[in-house]
Amino acid sequence: MKKILHILRKDDRLAIETISKQAMHDKVTVLMIQEATQLKMDGIEGIEVFVLGEDMRHPTRHQKIGYGEMIDMIFKADQVITW
Repeated sequence: MKKILHILRKDDRLAIETISKQAMHDKVTVLMIQEATQLKMDGIEGIEVFVLGEDMRHPTRHQKIGYGEMIDMIFKADQVITW
């Protein structure tokens, strides 16, 4: 099972579809930054969702992380995809 990190900068339909498909077979983590911090990632089973706290504009139920944790996620992932 591959560890895949998706970094979302904005709302992107293709990204959401790709994340949903990959989550069926791989360990998928989503990090929302910039404009994407206001997205709701409910309804996709089997993913972990985080928000970059420095970019957060609205309250969210997703866990906030800082730049240090973001760098750790990038280096621990087998694949990183930025949207």
